Amino acid sequence: MKSKSRNKNKKMILLLLLVLVISVGYAALTTTLKINGNTGIKNATWSVYWDNVQVTEGSVSADDDHKARITDTAKTQVEYSVVLSEPGDFYEFTVDAVNTGSIDAMIADDGILYKAYSDSGYTTEVTLPDVVRYTVTDSEGNEMAGGRPLLKKSGDTPTRDTYKVRVEYRNDSEINPSDLDNTNDKTYYFKFEVTYVQKTGTDNNESTPSQSNVSIVSGEKGNLQSGNIVKIGDTEEFFVISSDNSENGKTKLFAKYNLLVGYIIESYSKTGSISDDTPGYGLQSEEATAQTEYGDTFKGSIEFANYNMMYPYWMNSDGTLLLDDYTNDNTIYYDQDSWHFKNRSDNSIAHPYIYNENSVIYDYISGENGYVNKLISMGAPSTITGRLLTFDEAEAIKNIGYNGKSIVFGEQSYWLGTADSSIHVDAIPSHENGVSVPVGDMEPSTNEVNYDSQDGIRPVIEIFTKDIH
Repeated sequence: MKSKSRNKNKKMILLLLLVLVISVGYAALTTTLKINGNTGIKNATWSVYWDNVQVTEGSVSADDDHKARITDTAKTQVEYSVVLSEPGDFYEFTVDAVNTGSIDAMIADDGILYKAYSDSGYTTEVTLPDVVRYTVTDSEGNEMAGGRPLLKKSGDTPTRDTYKVRVEYRNDSEINPSDLDNTNDKTYYFKFEVTYVQKTGTDNNESTPSQSNVSIVSGEKGNLQSGNIVKIGDTEEFFVISSDNSENGKTKLFAKYNLLVGYIIESYSKTGSISDDTPGYGLQSEEATAQTEYGDTFKGSIEFANYNMMYPYWMNSDGTLLLDDYTNDNTIYYDQDSWHFKNRSDNSIAHPYIYNENSVIYDYISGENGYVNKLISMGAPSTITGRLLTFDEAEAIKNIGYNGKSIVFGEQSYWLGTADSSIHVDAIPSHENGVSVPVGDMEPSTNEVNYDSQDGIRPVIEIFTKDIH
């Protein structure tokens, strides 16, 4: 009987602790984020600020006056005020650090102030209890740190770097009951300030190798060959198409996979879009198959261009001629009898490059939130540009292999940037029920696909060769 009594007491204590855990509340957690910016320097411009605050789904609710928001006209301060009532509650949002100036910026080595206070005047610093976790991480999931670059705008396109701010009441399993203070609710005031300064080692006219987070995975610097692999940041890998080692020569890089953007296709019909809060959104992904011929469910499909009556943006309204912008010095014309573009010299089928800013795909590659700017935020030089592979490039490298398989024909289908008729854009289909094609096993060809059909986005990036380490 004595033994049974001890067991009963243990159960009562555990129940009591459980009640204490879920009864603790923390109120009015407030954060101020600041960035120095908007100062003219000689004839250049310095413009760094916060933008695009997005609260994560699942966060505790806050009304418009207290949710995470930019609160000053210079856009250097974000504030929020929320209440976390029980274990597991969290408040999380993303915010972009933006550079619209003409000077490369970076976070100062000692430019991050990261403290908690017990008063709204930020005079009495306190140590956060273990039941509260507060983090600010970059787009790769690392803690925000000094030295991270925010390069100048590229043309008219601002450079962006996305950060995630999260404050959370730890889950039950993470809480040590001895750490709980059950006498009163607590209010903590967080101050998180980031100071950006001009990036060191930069001439602000062109990128230098010291700026670039571009590395060689396979191949030799100064002697890169088609099929070698180059990496940007920690995740994005590319096949080398060609490399010019002259003083201002460029290297052309072909993405290893399609981008995770666009629609979800089930049984050949759109069933939804890939949300921009999906992990890895806008970056390369093996999941972005964009297949339209095999299987039932695909991700990463999108139109090349919007449907415009009978003729897309690269044709005259009457459909009789290829627009001057795409005729390559009048050497290409549209043959109405064959419905194909032709070379005037020998009447062979031509493939003019028709991809530009009017394409639906353009924003996903070169738009403000596109792939190029994502790569720049990962440390690629601000001089990189993005586009689609051409028909001729695909033909030139289709027999180059990676692990014995073609780097062009494989498990993912995707658009090329060229066309062979007034309605058909060149595209690479997926092959052999989604299996990559062994080099030499067959001679796969391109597809001609209606421009308002669905295929994937697999970009080509052009970069100064000197920026590849």
